[in-house]
Amino acid sequence: MSERGVRGVRTVGGFRASRRAREAEHLEDSTQWGDAPPEAQSRPANGTTVTDHPPGSGQAEDTRAEPYVVVTEGAGRRRRASTGIPRWLVGVLAVIAGIGVAFAILFGIWWNGARVQNANRAAAEQTGRNFLIALTNFDSRTVNADFRRITSYATGDFAKQAQQFFGPQIRQQLEATQAQSRGEISSIYVQSATSNSASVYAVVDQTIVNRNFNAPQADELRVVLTLNKLSAGWRVGEVTVLQAPTSNSRSASTPSTTAPAPAPAPAPKP
Repeated sequence: MSERGVRGVRTVGGFRASRRAREAEHLEDSTQWGDAPPEAQSRPANGTTVTDHPPGSGQAEDTRAEPYVVVTEGAGRRRRASTGIPRWLVGVLAVIAGIGVAFAILFGIWWNGARVQNANRAAAEQTGRNFLIALTNFDSRTVNADFRRITSYATGDFAKQAQQFFGPQIRQQLEATQAQSRGEISSIYVQSATSNSASVYAVVDQTIVNRNFNAPQADELRVVLTLNKLSAGWRVGEVTVLQAPTSNSRSASTPSTTAPAPAPAPAPKP
C-alpha cells in the first residue's frame, strides 16, 4: 500500500491513523504541553515533525510534534549530583579519619616511650655488669690500673667512698699477700628503671687466691646497685652488699663496699 496520505487519514511510520485518533492524541498533547512556552509547543528541539503529505509535495506541513519526554541538562546535573556521597557520610568519614590520626599519634608516643625505657634498662644492666666484673676481677700486680677502672664507674656517694677505700693502704695489703680475685656473674637483672635512674640486682661467684690460703676460696656476692644516668652515660651511685664473701682474709684481699656494722646499743641501766 502506498504511504501517500489520503483525506482524513494521517500516515505515521507506515501506519495510518484516523482523524478521530489524531484528535484524541492532540488532546493528550495539549494536556502534556499546556504549561510549556509556545515555541516549545510548536517545535521542540527533540520533537518529530509529522505531516499528512509526503516530503516534497509542496503541501503545508503539520508542525505539531509527537509526544516525547524532554530531559534537560540541568535535570541531568541534578540527577548525577544525587548519586554522589551524602554529606553526612562525608562527615562520618572525616571523624573516623581524625580518630585514626589521634590513635596513630598516641601509639607513636607510647611506642617511643617504651623504646626509650627498654634502651635505658639495657644500658643500665650493661653498666652494672661491667662494673661488677671490674670490682671482682683484680690482680695485685696490676692493682693500680684495676682500681682506676673500678672508680671510673663511680659517681655520687660511691665515688667518695671509692676514693677513700681504694687508697694506698689496701693496695699495699693486696701486693703483700699477692692477692688475686676472679668473679663471674651468675645472674643479673634490672629491678626498676626510669629515664635517669635504675636499680640492678646481681649475684656474683667470686674466687679469691692469696699466699695465706692453702687453696682458692669460692664465695658468693649478692649486691644491689643504684645507677644514675649522666651526660657521659650510666654510673654507679650506690653499692649495697646483701651477702659479702665469707673468707677470713676478705679484708686483706677483696675490696668491699659493705657498710660498717652499727655499734650495738648500750644495755639499759637498772
